[in-house]
Amino acid sequence: MQAIGKSLLRQRLEGLLNILRLGFGFQPDEGFSPMVTDMKDRREWVRMKCRARSGRTAEMKVLDISAGGTMVEYHGWSAQPGERILATLPGLEPQPATLVWAEDERAGIAFEVPLHETVLDRYVALVKG
Repeated sequence: MQAIGKSLLRQRLEGLLNILRLGFGFQPDEGFSPMVTDMKDRREWVRMKCRARSGRTAEMKVLDISAGGTMVEYHGWSAQPGERILATLPGLEPQPATLVWAEDERAGIAFEVPLHETVLDRYVALVKG
């Protein structure tokens, strides 16, 4: 296995271990709030922090998630489809990703490396409520 592959694998495993160790707890950084309660339907929304190459960041509500990517609410962020970004889900390290599409205040983001099945199951449970 190449050094880059080992490094990425190690990063993924450490992220998974952190999730399991903390019972999926998350310590927000820089005012980042990973969960927001929507009072209308009493559901918690998973928030994902994204950073574009320009350095501009946005917090977006995760509407749907799969191993390969996510659909988010997309409001006035400077990133454009085709642009590589860093996506941070609660409890995980920033993940390289690509903004694939954006329309009607929604966007599709593809992860460079798919989420592990165990991690995905936890996020699906949170997103689907």
